[in-house]
Amino acid sequence: MLESRVVVVSINRPFQEVYDYLAEPSNLSQWGTNFGTEMRHVSGSDYEVDIPAGKVMLRFAERNRFGVIDFAIYPMGAEPGPPTPARVYPNGDGTDVAITMFKFPGITDEKFDSDEEWMRSDLGRMKIILEERA
Repeated sequence: MLESRVVVVSINRPFQEVYDYLAEPSNLSQWGTNFGTEMRHVSGSDYEVDIPAGKVMLRFAERNRFGVIDFAIYPMGAEPGPPTPARVYPNGDGTDVAITMFKFPGITDEKFDSDEEWMRSDLGRMKIILEERA
């Protein structure tokens, strides 16, 4: 069993608005700092994306009414690995966004801590973007 951490951010915006924003793949480059500004739709829910390490594929969960926004990142030409669990859910008049991170074999404690901080920073950026739209 892998070590996991859940990073949660609360956003003072309605559930549907937050879900619609996050379910649109092209919005990722606005708040996700590890992703380039160019996303090319390949087919279905698959997109080609430039990241600092090179080109990768992103597969996004299909739109749904349950707030599931899972995504998988995988090398070009490879099969998708396990998706990263990501959820959007109502919290009173606002919305919570939760992303589960897994510590895969070979990842050091320092790298895992760094990745968590990076995720918190990105989710904080997304919160600011959504709350400033009010």
